[in-house]
Amino acid sequence: MTSNNFGNIKQYRCFTPAINAVPEGDYPAWFIPWSTQFEMEKCILDDAQKNALSRLVPLLLCGEQSAQFVFGEEIVRIEQDDFKLCSADLITIQKDENAHEEALQMLVSFLPTPKDALKIKRKAQLFYTKIGQATSVVEHFATIRSLDGYVALIMTAMSRSNLGASHIISQLFSFIKHDESRHVSLARKHIILLGGDPSINQDNINVLRKNLVNLLKTEQASFEVLGVDSRKLFSQIDPQNT
Repeated sequence: MTSNNFGNIKQYRCFTPAINAVPEGDYPAWFIPWSTQFEMEKCILDDAQKNALSRLVPLLLCGEQSAQFVFGEEIVRIEQDDFKLCSADLITIQKDENAHEEALQMLVSFLPTPKDALKIKRKAQLFYTKIGQATSVVEHFATIRSLDGYVALIMTAMSRSNLGASHIISQLFSFIKHDESRHVSLARKHIILLGGDPSINQDNINVLRKNLVNLLKTEQASFEVLGVDSRKLFSQIDPQNT
């Protein structure tokens, strides 16, 4: 197992690099064509769109790094416990998360750096660190399963932004959306294999919804610049949000 290495891309890092169980160069099918196109194609954005993305993408990138760490640690744990029944699914998820991170690193390197970049990073770190404070592995993965579903909602909204569906960045968000939707079912399978019940933990899920919306609300103006209906998105994540 090795840590991720993205060549000459300048790293934006929120969390310690994860233990990587994915063989080097093993990517989901969409990644190589997308990254090649991104490197070759002139990515057209106006200044307002660049600034908005420069504030939103780091929140996503911190989430991907948090997920890489969680799944890397869990792969090690179940291998040590000789519980390899579900390790293939976790490796599949980590492969996707690695590709998401690398793609988002490429995007961040193209965008300007906000003056309050450290503040943006710290609020994302706080949110994702709280998720890791679960009382059990099952509880942790139940929360992650829900978060994956909410990330899919966010990516759906951002893939339909005013950039247009054919824009290279919209395509990335669409790929992430499909991957995260699949992760929901894989995480559910993992919870069941661990002997847990995916339907429990509703109190924690309610807290997650509230905290996630509060995090996203700090960048509500950035969503609006991209033509994303933030109020609709927030109500999809947390129906109690008004």
